[in-house]
Amino acid sequence: MILIQAPLFYETRDGQRKPDDNVNKLAARKALSSTGCTVQYLLPSEPGRMDRFLPRLQASVLDLAFGHAGFVWGLRQAREACFGSQPEAPRWACAVSSLQVHTEWDRQQSVFVATRLECATGESWVRFAHAEAEHVMSPWMRFDQGAKYLASRRVELPRTNADQRMLLANFFADTFDDITSLDPSAVVFIDSTRTARLASWLGDVGVRTPQRQIVAGIVLSQRWPMLRVLRVREQAPSIGQEKFHGHSTEHGMLIRSWTSTQRLFEVEGTSAPTFWSLAKPSTHHKRGASCYRSILLPASSKASEASEAYAMFPAQPDKQHLTSRAVEIVILQKQPQDSNLQLASFAQHLRAGMLTARNEPWVTTPTPLRIIEKLSEYMRT
Repeated sequence: MILIQAPLFYETRDGQRKPDDNVNKLAARKALSSTGCTVQYLLPSEPGRMDRFLPRLQASVLDLAFGHAGFVWGLRQAREACFGSQPEAPRWACAVSSLQVHTEWDRQQSVFVATRLECATGESWVRFAHAEAEHVMSPWMRFDQGAKYLASRRVELPRTNADQRMLLANFFADTFDDITSLDPSAVVFIDSTRTARLASWLGDVGVRTPQRQIVAGIVLSQRWPMLRVLRVREQAPSIGQEKFHGHSTEHGMLIRSWTSTQRLFEVEGTSAPTFWSLAKPSTHHKRGASCYRSILLPASSKASEASEAYAMFPAQPDKQHLTSRAVEIVILQKQPQDSNLQLASFAQHLRAGMLTARNEPWVTTPTPLRIIEKLSEYMRT
């Protein structure tokens, strides 16, 4: 692990201050990660503002030590909360997705990725599928070794859509075989936001079909009948909670504010069990503030006792993203004794537990999927 403190601006010989060239950081990350090191950058402290620097330093160290290693906290507790001590409780939580990045020179790199996390320890392994002279499906490796794998080569998917479909289908089948050999009762999260275009059984039409064909002649429920499979899609409505505070304004209207909430909603009338998972927003601005007008809101609890209980809060046109981050969870396959809510709750639990550079307790998708995004930093070279 290497933490590099580097300023954003440097002084030139003629006394001017110019921003650092992005190539410097990319080249250093590539050189270091190709030797097996994980790398994180940190801006230095502002003069006299050590109080702001220390939290950033702590967050960057935790992100480097745990996030870049693919380590997830709370997997064992999430399994116990949702499955108890039943013998069919999953021992592994897995995921399949794809990564696509544009490099500094606007060249595209793409790769299919699978992860598996051991619930007892939180440790993770990763494997890849891409194209070279032939289709390549890598063996499983530690997460940090996966960063080295991506930094040491240029990865691309096959050029034609048909070849991409074939590679992804074979990657699904081979990965499912590997997972079931370790744990037939594992939970697999599949990111359909990026992969549904190449796998018809992940689309809305394919979800309605009980016989989901992964590869020609191989059906999910027949080849891997005990595997728990959940589709995750970043396409769900952002739902907030309206709060009434019981105090009338000068016009005789109740003061109300809009706040986000973490919650799991079950959607009725769907062809497959569907849930909307809402997490806390990634920002910590004033809740209930309007993006276009001033509004009367409860004063901060940190304000002095002499201040008013309610104060006029100005509009925040640049901070409109205070709604809960919502994802859709569809249960494609479960075991006979499983309840739909049980599996959806497990996915909701796994949206927490991953340490990020911004100290956010909640992430966008369940952590077996979310840790894949960390690998994109090692492809941007």
